Amino acid sequence: MKRINFTRLSIITLIFAALLVHDLPAQEKVLAEEQGTMTLPKGVSIYLLDNGMQVLLIENPALPMVGANLIIKVGSAYESFSTSGMSHMLEHLLFNGTTTREQKQLYDDVDMIGGYNNASTTEFYTNFMMVTPSDNIKKGMEIQADMLFHSTLPNEKFEKEKGIV
Repeated sequence: MKRINFTRLSIITLIFAALLVHDLPAQEKVLAEEQGTMTLPKGVSIYLLDNGMQVLLIENPALPMVGANLIIKVGSAYESFSTSGMSHMLEHLLFNGTTTREQKQLYDDVDMIGGYNNASTTEFYTNFMMVTPSDNIKKGMEIQADMLFHSTLPNEKFEKEKGIV
């Protein structure tokens, strides 16, 4: 159980940092040339925030959509035998309701803004994604933040997800 709380705290911290990105000036742009010999394609920028968070911005003005991926360095490679599968389990549990939204309401709210909300876990990271029409990204990020900050992790959902994961 301690692992869930630590992982949840890590996720909460990172999503909070991600939400701050919207209001931060892009003062700390990291040029690809400073990072090595890689040249970034046109429309791609990398930023390093004061808190250490890296932001990769890929602009495509041809599409009226925004995709926000929050990639957190938690996955099976960082788990012990006793915590095996916890990153993936937590990823699933975060979609089961919050203190302000039941599970159905989470899905309905994303549908109402024309969004797509999903996640995946690998050996080295967990990716939480939200894709919405450009005009609805703020609401999409609010929903995603609610999931990451205010998930209830109900026991009955834990047992259900245990069978899936």
